[in-house]
Amino acid sequence: MPTPDGKIRWGISSTGWLGEEKMMPAIQRSAHGVIAGLVSRRPAHARAVAERFGIPNIYPDMAAMLADPQIDAVYNALPTGQHVPTVLQAVAAGKPVLCEKPLGMNAADLRPLLDLPPGHPPVMEAFMVRHHPQWRAIRALVQSGQLGALRAIQSRFCYYNDDPAAGTNRADDGGGALLYVGCYPIVIARFLWGAEPQRVLALSSVDGRFGTDTDTTGIVDFGAGRHLSFHVSTLTARNQSVNLLGTKAHASVQIPYNTPETEPVSFSVDHSGDLSGASARVVDVPAADHYSHEADAFAEAVLSDTAPPYGIADALANMRTLEAAQISAREGRWVELAEIKT
Repeated sequence: MPTPDGKIRWGISSTGWLGEEKMMPAIQRSAHGVIAGLVSRRPAHARAVAERFGIPNIYPDMAAMLADPQIDAVYNALPTGQHVPTVLQAVAAGKPVLCEKPLGMNAADLRPLLDLPPGHPPVMEAFMVRHHPQWRAIRALVQSGQLGALRAIQSRFCYYNDDPAAGTNRADDGGGALLYVGCYPIVIARFLWGAEPQRVLALSSVDGRFGTDTDTTGIVDFGAGRHLSFHVSTLTARNQSVNLLGTKAHASVQIPYNTPETEPVSFSVDHSGDLSGASARVVDVPAADHYSHEADAFAEAVLSDTAPPYGIADALANMRTLEAAQISAREGRWVELAEIKT
């Protein structure tokens, strides 16, 4: 049952940078949730995190947390390789799960989730970008026809991390540029076009130390002349962008993914054809706490006993495209989405 003021009580599956610096603060700021418990195998660190966020309970493992009736939902921030087993464990205990992206290691990894019985607790993949008003405004721009027909989306998402202990560099846990950040350009293209890809071509550089792809470049064919091209990297100076190329105008998104929660952002739209960009119209978007919005969207589904805005089928669609890119990079060919089986 929720708290007396109607908030769900979250249990956090682990400590780590994303949870501690982004999701836990966001839940505490959210309208419909509070953090009631935390799982950690590092007692001293867990106590420090619990004190920082006012978390009343620390559990030695997931089973202990899931057995507590004071936990209404789980935020799963464990490494990607542990996502599906943890989601299944939580659902079996009757707990809804907001799980970090990507939901699994490959499409077949998600098969047990597709086999969950009707009426199972909600499961949603945590893409905070879809909950930021910047992207909703951009999607409305695309749907309005102001860009004309959106022919191409170009994106890059890069950062530098060569720490062998970092999750991004652990192949067995789902590390690598494609799974860690390549999921973002794909989900945004699907979000804007409202369509699924048909085929993928990709090229990856694999680091011999880690066995992970440090750089991946991809082309995703959505059919009808619509192309997503992207470059993602774990060993490149931090940078990111999205450009939308339409038949009437083009738009540029300056901070597409790691949008600050407390600062306004903007994107530009240019109908002029002036290559200098001097005539571009700047669209300002107020500051938005997209992690809190994500937590609230899921909490509202739990509280109202309705389906979350994005479910397992949506996560599978993104995963199938990622897997097609993985196969393409290994085999050096176009991979049809129809080839990806679950």
